[in-house]
Amino acid sequence: MRPGSLVGGVAVLIVVSACKADPPLLDQPARIVDATSESRAELKLTVSRALNGADVTLANDALTNSSVLIVEPKVYRDAQGNRINGRELRPPIQFELLKQGGQCVLELRSSGKRWPLPATTCVPE
Repeated sequence: MRPGSLVGGVAVLIVVSACKADPPLLDQPARIVDATSESRAELKLTVSRALNGADVTLANDALTNSSVLIVEPKVYRDAQGNRINGRELRPPIQFELLKQGGQCVLELRSSGKRWPLPATTCVPE
């Protein structure tokens, strides 16, 4: 066997095997479909855990129209309805719902940390 044909044969094998490899799981922005009380509770609990146990209030249609969920800091008010802390200077916290393969995953944009949402059904946006 000639050395040139061996190199050519190996190159062909590499190209063929690369074409047959599974494509990587691509993250796609997604939105929730067929939201249930279970999936809403899962989302609320996941967001709360991501925010170190903070009490959060989410709309029933959270993440059903868009892949982005914005959580603003809670505003504390005095008896007259005025903000206790004055103007809020902290930026809102942003999450993004992603479809990763067949799974819905919630990502905290500031850190890239992710949580799976197994009880949630989502579709790419």
